[in-house]
Amino acid sequence: MKLTKIALIGLMSMSSLVAEFDPFGIKFGDTLDNYKVIKKYEFGAISGAVVKAPEPDGFFNSFSVHIVPRTGKIYVVNAERDTTSVEECKEAATVLKKEFEKGFGPEDKEFKDWDWSRPYEYRKTFKVDGKEYFLELTCLTVREVVSLMISTDLE
Repeated sequence: MKLTKIALIGLMSMSSLVAEFDPFGIKFGDTLDNYKVIKKYEFGAISGAVVKAPEPDGFFNSFSVHIVPRTGKIYVVNAERDTTSVEECKEAATVLKKEFEKGFGPEDKEFKDWDWSRPYEYRKTFKVDGKEYFLELTCLTVREVVSLMISTDLE
């Protein structure tokens, strides 16, 4: 699988240190009122929705958010891309991992020793304008999906 240069440039723009960090045009702390909601969901203690991303990157084809139930504010942005095989999924995740390492640096050492139930490819904490974020990249082999999750704590 070949990733387009445009898709990688779009992904790497997330790592640029700007005052606002809005992956795929989705703003942390916003409510669902500001987005086209395709479907809402509840999964255990997680409330969320599949949304239409205002600024899709051309690589990922599905976007969802998790919201704080009490306030309705977005604290997680998920992006996924369907692939046709486990091999394609792993190849795409490997390419993205290399690009994230260029932009964010190597994976945080503390996460390498965690016992994860899913095979994460890359985990990293980073700051933008003093606010901390957590990024997870994985190939979900059961569904053959490349998944990117970015989260933050809301006050």
